[in-house]
Amino acid sequence: MVPRLAPLSSRTLIGSCARVRKWSRRHQQSCGGDMATGTDLLVGAGLVALSSVLFIYYTLWIIALPFIDAEHVIHKYFLPREYSVIIPLVAGLVLVFCVGLFVVFVMWKSRNPKKKTD
Repeated sequence: MVPRLAPLSSRTLIGSCARVRKWSRRHQQSCGGDMATGTDLLVGAGLVALSSVLFIYYTLWIIALPFIDAEHVIHKYFLPREYSVIIPLVAGLVLVFCVGLFVVFVMWKSRNPKKKTD
């Protein structure tokens, strides 16, 4: 038998909102309670803008450029085609190396020292 749910009323919704607000305040207090500062927002917006520009550049380079004549002036703004494979490959290797280094560092810091027995 499936349990029946109580119908929603405005009191139920107000009560749930109050619970969410209480949880949110407790969460903010446990995490320091600070909201994002202007510097954080500026850095975040800059990273989003940089990522967007790189995505558009790479997409045009890989998808649109092969359909444009080789003598067209737009080709001088893009790197040669072989870099379209080399750059993501190197970036991926650097990423895997950094993640591996982080895992090794965390495991090394969290290991328990072994007791020496005589």
